[in-house]
Amino acid sequence: MLNKLAALWDWVDQRDIDKHALAIATFWYTIYLIDWVLEYVFTNPTKSGVEVGLVVAAILLPWTPVQGYVFKWYFERKE
Repeated sequence: MLNKLAALWDWVDQRDIDKHALAIATFWYTIYLIDWVLEYVFTNPTKSGVEVGLVVAAILLPWTPVQGYVFKWYFERKE
């Protein structure tokens, strides 16, 4: 069983499927977050710009280093 799993992982690793899947998932989640933030902005027009900006920052700022690291890893990974 372990030999089959090792062979499967070698097949995935040789084709960089893990790298592409993580980059695509990160990109998709970034689009999802931006969509959520824009929906929040458009559905709360009476809130002040500072309040909306703080909510947007609270949502997007923690995600930015994750996204940056994944894309850095994606482009620097060498076989």
